[in-house]
Amino acid sequence: MTWLQHSIVQIDQQGIPCRFTTKGIAVLGWIMPDGMGVFQAEGIMVESRPETISTDHPEGLRRARQGAGNRHYHRHALDYRISDEGAWTPDGDKLVKQCCAVLADVRGQLTIHVVFKAGTAELLRSYTEFQSDLHACTHGADQVRQGCVGCKLQAGEVVRTSSGRTTSPFPKIETGNERKAGNSVKRTEQWLMENALAEAQARGDGFIALQFKASLDKPQRADKDAAEEYLFGHQPAVVSSPLQLLSSLSLPTRT
Repeated sequence: MTWLQHSIVQIDQQGIPCRFTTKGIAVLGWIMPDGMGVFQAEGIMVESRPETISTDHPEGLRRARQGAGNRHYHRHALDYRISDEGAWTPDGDKLVKQCCAVLADVRGQLTIHVVFKAGTAELLRSYTEFQSDLHACTHGADQVRQGCVGCKLQAGEVVRTSSGRTTSPFPKIETGNERKAGNSVKRTEQWLMENALAEAQARGDGFIALQFKASLDKPQRADKDAAEEYLFGHQPAVVSSPLQLLSSLSLPTRT
C-alpha cells in the first residue's frame, strides 16, 4: 500500500466506487482508471496496487487488470522499441496486447499475454511472442485473411483491417447458459471497440479516436456499426482536428 497519489477531485470524478479486497483486507473504496485502489484506513486515504485487488465489480476488475497488465508490460518490454502500441483485449481471465515493435533492428509484431487468477488482478503467468515482418511475409502473411463487414470470426482468429493492420485475437464465444452468452457478447463488443480505437490511433485519426474512446465501455448499436465499418469497410481521410476541417472550407463571397 502507498500514500495517496490521486487527488480528491480525481477520485470523485474518475473513481468507480465498489467493494474490493487488497492483501486480504476487504474495503469499500474506489478503483481508478489506472487500476489503483483507493480507500480510507483509520482516517487516512491510502492506495493499493492493481495486482493486489480482487473484486466482483466487472468494471473495477477490468481497470485493475489493465493496470496490472500495464505495469507488467512496462517492466518487460524494455528490450523492444515500440512504434504502435495496441490496447489490451480481454479474453476471459487473460489480457492480450499487440504492438508494432523493433528488436535488435528487426521490425515485427510483439504480442503480450497476461493471465490472471479468477476474480482478481493477480498475475498467474505471462508470455510474449515476437514475429518479424520478414517471417510473416515469407511464411504466414497469406494465412491472415482480410476482415469484412458482417464476416464471422473464430475464437483466436486474427484478421486484417482496411489499412492492412492485424487485429487482436477474436475472443472466445460461449453460449452454454445465459450468463456465458451475455459475457461473450460483452467480450465481442469490447474487442470491436478496442480494435477500432487502436486502428484510429494507428492512423493518427485523433478525431475518430475520441469518438470510439467515449463509447468504449458502453457502446450503442450505432457505435458498434461505426466501429465495424471503420475497421473493415470505408475509412475516411484523416483530419487532424475539426478546426482544420472548418478552416479548409471556403466561404461564399459577395458579388
